[in-house]
Amino acid sequence: MRVRISLTRAKILMFGSLFLLVLALPLTVFLVRQQQSLTGQAAPAPTLSFVPALVSDAKVGDEVELSVDLRPGQKRNIKKVKFVVEYDPEKLDSSGEFDNQSGFDVTDNFIEGKIEVTLETDDATKFIKERKTLGSLTFTALSDTGGDKTTVRFVRGKSQIVGVKNDFRPDVVNADVVIGEGEAICPAKGKGECSWDAAPNADSYVVKVTETESGDVIKEENNWTQTKIEFDADLGKTYKCEVFAKNECGQGGPGEDSATCAPEVTPPVTPPVTPPVTPTNTPTPTKTPTPTKTPTPTPTSTPTPTPIITGETLTTIGAFVGTALLILGGIFFFIF
Repeated sequence: MRVRISLTRAKILMFGSLFLLVLALPLTVFLVRQQQSLTGQAAPAPTLSFVPALVSDAKVGDEVELSVDLRPGQKRNIKKVKFVVEYDPEKLDSSGEFDNQSGFDVTDNFIEGKIEVTLETDDATKFIKERKTLGSLTFTALSDTGGDKTTVRFVRGKSQIVGVKNDFRPDVVNADVVIGEGEAICPAKGKGECSWDAAPNADSYVVKVTETESGDVIKEENNWTQTKIEFDADLGKTYKCEVFAKNECGQGGPGEDSATCAPEVTPPVTPPVTPPVTPTNTPTPTKTPTPTKTPTPTPTSTPTPTPIITGETLTTIGAFVGTALLILGGIFFFIF
């Protein structure tokens, strides 16, 4: 009896231990995952930042270079970086080029006031695992900020860091730029302008704009009616404008008034005298009498002869009538 009780208790203990083991395994896995999730949440997100974060000594006309720095965080392998940058185009002019130092393939797009850059690689040996300078952006200071600052900033909602296992919305550090007075540059970005006083009696102008250093013709108009003209211009280059006034008399020299001319006088033309023409007598034709027609005789109708009844005809008629009477008599005989 004691042996049976001992065996029963042993079975209960064995099955109980197995049950606890089966229950403990998924619980352990769940707790480990929760711990990993909490660890991942506690770890800081990757950070994109401009270096330096403050430029306080820029002057109008100076170039301002900002490096783009990435801190991926611990135990992360970054294979793709995308960021969007915005700036004030009235204060800064972008060079239109991203100086790529990441080792990744680069795709960039420059719009006035906005820059989009994507860096990407499939080569695992190039994945970014620690802090790295991705490249740099260069700007030209266009206008004095008046002691204030203009900000070059990352658009966080449109920027993305892609790791081997996870995607991240990065933290960002923007750059503030203070621009002071400096050497004046072209007032209109990428545009130049020539203007002049109207010339007396000018109907139109011939305008020619050339680059001073190379002599290249930038713009040329042969029938310009305004007293100013705009043209594409590059910062730091000098241009020459030549203006020639025109009217119906011709074209003047550069910078001179319109050409003058005396009016043309056309002498009157005397029409030639035509001598009178004496008509010659034309003979009057004589009338020829019209011949009269000779009447044609009308033929007279010939009367048709009436046939004459002979004796043979009467005999035939009588025989025919007699035969008919015999037939009728026979019919009446049988009837009555």
